[in-house]
Amino acid sequence: MFSPEGFVLISCAVLLVVQPGHGSEIIGGKELETEAKQTKNVKYLPLESPKREPKTGSSCLTAGWGQTNEAVKEISDVLMSVNVTVVDRKKCSKYYSPKPVITKAMICAGSENKDACQGDSGGPLLCNGALVGVTSFGRGCGRAPGVYAYITEEHLRWIKNTIRTSEMQE
Repeated sequence: MFSPEGFVLISCAVLLVVQPGHGSEIIGGKELETEAKQTKNVKYLPLESPKREPKTGSSCLTAGWGQTNEAVKEISDVLMSVNVTVVDRKKCSKYYSPKPVITKAMICAGSENKDACQGDSGGPLLCNGALVGVTSFGRGCGRAPGVYAYITEEHLRWIKNTIRTSEMQE
């Protein structure tokens, strides 16, 4: 459920969407079966591009309903969040060498064994309150910085168009 125009509601059912023509880039969305109301605990996230990519060392937040422990294959029944630190791409590449290659279309973030985990893919990476990335992949749960698809202006146009098209079909 997306509303109002230009905002996306972070909810509890994961829907992964691959933007046509972008290969393995995963753009995530969340959809509810019933309409959600904004409360002190549920807020709409402004769907706008960040003014610039977050700098190395910036503190960001990621959230999801995935596993909370790599050894326990159960997902959380409550939304979990953790603060993570943006990591330089060259440093991040060393964790994943030789493949996959960490590109400019990706942001790496994690700190002190803190990261997204299995089941969190498609969730947000928020920096200064703006959606800058979508959880893509990692190595275990916090064993290496997580990798997020960087949300570009092109992605946002496509997401807004997809939302509009979906609303017109309802």
